[in-house]
Formats: sequence, C-alpha cells, structure tokens
Amino acid sequence: MAIGGFVDWRGNPIKREVHGGVRAAWYMYFLTVVTNMVNVPILLNLVTYLRGTMHMGVSSSATTITNFVGATSGFSLIGAFLSDSYISRSKTILLFGPLEFLGYGLLALQAHVPSLHPPPCNIEAELSNCKEVRGWDATLFYTALYVSAFGEGCMRACVPSLGADQFDHEDPSESRQQSSFFNWFTFGISFGGFLGLIFMVWLENYKGWDIGLGLSSILILLGLLVVAAGLPFYRNQVLEGSPLTRILQVLVVAFRNRRFELHEELEEAQESCDERGSTKVLPQTNSLKFLDKACINHGKEGAWSLCSMTKVEETKIVLPRWHDKHKAGQDPCFPRNTLHHSHHIPNALVERKRKEAEVQMSLFWLAPQFFLLGVSDVTSFTGLLEFFNSEAPRGMKSIATALFWCEIGLASLLATFLVQAVNRATRHGHKGGWLEGTSLNNSHLDLFYWVVAVVGLLGFVNYMYWAKKYVYHQDPRIIVEPSVDQDSP
Repeated sequence: MAIGGFVDWRGNPIKREVHGGVRAAWYMYFLTVVTNMVNVPILLNLVTYLRGTMHMGVSSSATTITNFVGATSGFSLIGAFLSDSYISRSKTILLFGPLEFLGYGLLALQAHVPSLHPPPCNIEAELSNCKEVRGWDATLFYTALYVSAFGEGCMRACVPSLGADQFDHEDPSESRQQSSFFNWFTFGISFGGFLGLIFMVWLENYKGWDIGLGLSSILILLGLLVVAAGLPFYRNQVLEGSPLTRILQVLVVAFRNRRFELHEELEEAQESCDERGSTKVLPQTNSLKFLDKACINHGKEGAWSLCSMTKVEETKIVLPRWHDKHKAGQDPCFPRNTLHHSHHIPNALVERKRKEAEVQMSLFWLAPQFFLLGVSDVTSFTGLLEFFNSEAPRGMKSIATALFWCEIGLASLLATFLVQAVNRATRHGHKGGWLEGTSLNNSHLDLFYWVVAVVGLLGFVNYMYWAKKYVYHQDPRIIVEPSVDQDSP
C-alpha cells in the first residue's frame, strides 16, 4: 500500500512493505552512535587539547568549546532549510556529512605535524615559556573546527526527522513505533557517548590526539557509508518549497490586510484558499489572531495576496507565541538546560572541597553530579525532541528539529557570554576574574557554579510559567481511534 506525502530516493511512490519502518530506522541509529562516539568525547575532552597542545587559557578554552557547540546548532538551521525546501533529508546528510569527515581529518593532520601547532611545554609549570597557538596555525585549527561543525549541524537537523519520517503517525501501530524511535535515538546518543568516553578519550590522552582525531574522521565516514547503503529503503518527504517563504508570505499578507475586520469572510476565505494537494490541512486555532487576516479574500489572487489557513497555522506553530492567552510561546533555551544546571550546586561544593583538600580527591566525588546530569537527559531530551518534531507541520520537520538543537546552541553561546560577564565583573585592577587564572587552583570555579545555579533556577521558573500555558496541536495523551461509522471503501 502506498503512503501519501512521501517518495523514495528516485522520486517514485513508496510502498509500506518496502520503505520505512524499523529496518530503515536502523541506519539512523548506527549513524547516531558513531557520530556521538566522536562528538561527545570532543566536547568533554577538547579542553585538554586546547590547554595541553594549543596552550590556551582556561577562559579561552571554555569559550572556544561553547562557541563550537553554538555554531554547530546554528548551522543546523541551514541544513534544515535546505532539506525542507530543496533537497531531501537523506541527501542533505550525504551532501554535507563529508564536511565533518574533512574537518576531523584536518584536525588530525594538525595534531600529527609538529610545525602546525605550538612546541610542547608544561602550561601549568612553564606558563611564561608556553606560546599560545596563533597565526596560520590558529586559522587552520578554527577552519577545521568550524567545517566539522557545519557538517555535523546539517546532519543533526536531518537525522531525527528522517528517522521519524520512516513511521506514519496516522497509523496506530507505526505511531507507537515513531515514539519508540526517539527513545532509541536518545539511547544511541548516550551509548555512542559512553563508548567514546571510554575508548576515544583513552586514545586521545594516551596514544595521541592525532590517532584519536584520525579515528574520529574514519568513524564519521563509516557512518555516512552505512546511511548511503540505506537509500533504497527510506521514505523521503515530498518537498513543498521553502517554509521560510510561506511564513514570510503570511506575515506580509496579514500586514497588508491589517485594516480588514475578521468576520464571516474569514470562513469563506478558508474554504476558497485551502491548498489542494496539501499533505496536511491544519485546523484553525485562536492564537495570534492577527495572522488570520492573511486568509481574508478581498478580490486579489496569488500567494502574496491570499494565504490558506494551513499556511497561516504553520506560521503560528513556528513563530514564538509570546503574550498569547491560549498558546503561549515557549522560550526554547530553558527546558533542557535548566534541568542540566541542577547539578551545579553539588559541583560548587565539591570544587570548594577539592581546593581545600590536602590530598588528591577521589573521582567518585563527581558521581552525584553525573547522576543528576543523566537523570536530566533521560527525562527531558527525548520528550523535547519528540515535542519539537511532532508539533511541527510535515514540511517543517527539519526546521523544528534544528530549533531544538538551537536551544542547546543558544545556551552554549549564552554560557560564553556568562563567562565573559563574570570575568569582567570580578576583575579588579591587575587581579584577573574568577575564571582567568592560569589553572583551576588559581580560579574560582566554585563561585562560578553558584552563579550558574542561580541562572538555572530563574530559567526553570520561566519554563514552568510558559509550559502551563502551552496547548498541544497534537496531544500525545489523546489516542484517536478510527470511527466505526465510517463506510468501508
């Protein structure tokens, strides 16, 4: 049986028994595992490379990583726009994924060739003799880092949406499988990160960063080859043009019609302008009523003069819903990251105890923080990802997923700002700020953790306020059963 709204990689209609399903999703799982075997260790261990090999300071190392995370998430919007508008999600992955392979390859090359990075030294003991990476070496490093971020960002926007596309949410059985996909997708992130933190970090720290980064590049290539092998089995969305253009059309037409009144003519316009052949007709809602004026038919035709109700409702879903009493907009920055900050209070206490201890502390003092971090991930990450994907119209799935990643990226950029702001506020004369010491012992990381804990608490309160006001477009708690009164075909 064919399924509407999707085609195979050649553009032909798909068949349920051939395309999609769990078999197609397994290719996404594999790519998720191998990419997170690479990316999670890099995010958590890159500061060692920046400090030990590139000889960067504590503050600049931290901001380099947060900027990298922010850029990766920002680049996901580009991949999302292209995959929703002009090329399918599977082709976007295969087109831009090799950039991540190239980026890690360049990083491995720089780590391997001594002339491409500063000469070795002990930055803790010989600070005055250590030269920080500069000039062409720094240009090569940042080019490689952000090329890999661009490739990863484009893939990150498409992989969850492509995986969800393999299940028909209107079919009761496949709808349950779609929810399971996000659980397994999150498990793939955690499992890949777990393997990476055990094996990849060991390679990078004890066998050399050139070997660790080189293997990272090979793993990315392997994941892309596996995804390419699954092309004949994927369900690919039918492209409906640029979603950003549709949003702009609604805004422009609503502004032009701002002087018209919303009365009976809105219902007439809705019936006359709903797009034929649309994959999904969205019902009218009561939020952002001024946008409904884009559906008022006053005698002019064309996409920039009259919009369908479906197009208007798509815009309402994507735009922030601030100050609306029915469907309040969620600040995308806070839900996941406020929960993440719950582990900063014990972090502050442990860091203070570490600085006061006369002997080296056991690593297991960090166990409570990692436990809280794990709880926050499993309770929020999966639900948020499924929320962003399921609430979005079919033609905007990748953009919705990219917005999910952007809440993480924006939080990372805000972390960069927070580090700089704290340093500026705590800098006195020749005395550096809390995070400007030459080492952790000369810094005040414990005090900084208290600042982050307060910011996290404020974010959590903000999140609870907007979450109580939100109304689902597709409430997962409601199971729609087929009507027994419908005539059989």
